[in-house]
Amino acid sequence: MAKQTPMMQQYLEIKAQYEDAFLFFRLGDFYELFFEDAKKAAHELEITLTSRGGTHDRIPMCGVPYHSVDQYIQQLIEKGYKIAICEQVEDPKEAKGVVKREVVKLITPGTVMEANLLNDKENNYLATVADFEDGSFGFGRTDLSTGESAVTLIEGDLNDVIYELASISAKEVVVSEAFASKYEDTLEQQLNLTVSVEEERELPESMEGLCSELEQSKLIETMAPLFHYLIKTQKRSLDHLQKVTYYSRNEYLKIDYHSKRNLELTETIREKKKQGSLYSILDKTETSMGARLLKKWLEQPLVDRKKITERHSVVQSLLDNFFIREELKDKLKEVYDLERLAGKVAYGNVNARELVMLRRSLHQAPSIRIM
Repeated sequence: MAKQTPMMQQYLEIKAQYEDAFLFFRLGDFYELFFEDAKKAAHELEITLTSRGGTHDRIPMCGVPYHSVDQYIQQLIEKGYKIAICEQVEDPKEAKGVVKREVVKLITPGTVMEANLLNDKENNYLATVADFEDGSFGFGRTDLSTGESAVTLIEGDLNDVIYELASISAKEVVVSEAFASKYEDTLEQQLNLTVSVEEERELPESMEGLCSELEQSKLIETMAPLFHYLIKTQKRSLDHLQKVTYYSRNEYLKIDYHSKRNLELTETIREKKKQGSLYSILDKTETSMGARLLKKWLEQPLVDRKKITERHSVVQSLLDNFFIREELKDKLKEVYDLERLAGKVAYGNVNARELVMLRRSLHQAPSIRIM
């Protein structure tokens, strides 16, 4: 290969740090991709593949406008890819030589925060699996957009792990290199999710408070790689994350992956769409938060009679009180997605319109609380 220009040397140095991701390299008003990234992106996004350089050793390249980059990111995320966003972090007028650039965020299927890339009626779970010497597994999950985290232990085999991943419709799972080498193909083929590797097993100091209520060391060891992965990919404050809660798998009815699929609880078999599923028939919710909760209830039915009765009693009380029910529905129509809005505020990527939505939602909270 011919000697590269200083800018291409910069690109190659940054790309070497993100080999498993598309590197969107900012050049003026475009994000450019080069070499194999360009070939693959041109195919996946159906955009024109060009080249640059001299007559010999021309470099494949393609690009997308920065102002419409979200639609291209969404296409790649939906196909399970990762995207490293590399921005100019120096004023070109003040630069001596090549403008300084660095990756400001790594977007992966399980760490999406942008509202236009998320389904507002579904959680976007990043999962983690740890396998222990006694044959048990640790299973954890975090929805970065809402800050929710939970963890459990699995006394079973890989099928039980697959069940847990399927039950939450995980978009990505963080595992060790050893685990990935054994099971990556199985997980990707059966569940169509992205498998990412993280070897750190010590809980980051900044995350110790989030695991303060976990009593077993296995649970903490399970969550440690996930938190390390979030720190490495997000490159910003994660103060909106809530404390990790423990849940027992015995609290819910176990529905295996194939049964869930055949029952069409949350999506149809053929088109894999919500419309036509049981969820679409039952979903009369007024807020995104309610829709996500309903979906969770359908995917993880309770088995404890007392809890089932309590839930039925709440539903019955609303059915019996028409005026309260209608007033509550009207108030909820003014409530936006508080979970994700709060997450965006803490995350630092909230805009003025979303702050207005947050204010309106909070204004309704006191009157809803006393109903």
